[in-house]
Amino acid sequence: MKNRIHQNLKSLRDSVNVDIMAVTKYVTAEVIQCLVDEGVMLIGENKVQDALKKQALVHGASQWELIGHLQSNKVKQAVTHFKRIASADSLRLLQLINEEAKKQNKVMPILLQVNIAKEESKFGFEQEVLLKERAHIFSLLNIEIQGIMVIAPYAEDPEESRLFFRQGKHLFDELKADYSSLSVLSMGMSHDYKVAIEEGSTLIRIGSLLFH
Repeated sequence: MKNRIHQNLKSLRDSVNVDIMAVTKYVTAEVIQCLVDEGVMLIGENKVQDALKKQALVHGASQWELIGHLQSNKVKQAVTHFKRIASADSLRLLQLINEEAKKQNKVMPILLQVNIAKEESKFGFEQEVLLKERAHIFSLLNIEIQGIMVIAPYAEDPEESRLFFRQGKHLFDELKADYSSLSVLSMGMSHDYKVAIEEGSTLIRIGSLLFH
């Protein structure tokens, strides 16, 4: 497994010039340790409890990010144990994170999760809602909005995701025009990252491509 990860990472790094997040929902702490040993800094986990168990077993420099839906009763743990919450998907959740960060005397880095295709099965801000609520969102003092994470519908043909990624880039640019500190546009996964990069992604979330 270690050699496989090394080769897969080398191939990926040689072909892209954006940040790479390793999505580790389905792998063990031992595998994550291999990633960290290979210099992978960004580790994306979907569930708070799973991440805490793995964090206790992994050593070395890494930045753990939450990329799955955050339940309100897990906000305290998320603010305490993650470097960034990359899946903030509602104003109410942002308010809870802001309140908890204030209690902990910190400013919590955030990516706003955007449900670009308005899929009922997925969490995330719809574009219109995000633009309407942006003044309130960016006024919260104990969170730092660093960018957006775009969730596009899965398609066998990556070209079918291009329009959604293009819409995500347009939204990012519109927000950045008002909030120049935004720097992260997280789009693209193992099957469609090349199209996402072509459309402006600065951070790709890679899982299966690293391990198979």
